[in-house]
Amino acid sequence: MNINDLHKQGWTILEIAEATGWHRTTVSNYLKNGPPPAAPGDRGDGDDRALAVPHHVDA
Repeated sequence: MNINDLHKQGWTILEIAEATGWHRTTVSNYLKNGPPPAAPGDRGDGDDRALAVPHHVDA
């Protein structure tokens, strides 16, 4: 769901906020400034394996 596309289609910030579960201020900020930068190591493909913290077991 692209909030810019929804806004261009005439959706209000409140409607977008309700549909996404984000606060209306967050939606407004994203529309004005774009989303925050991706986290380090985030390839944007939804694969978070590179971000996983290894689990160590003490013997």
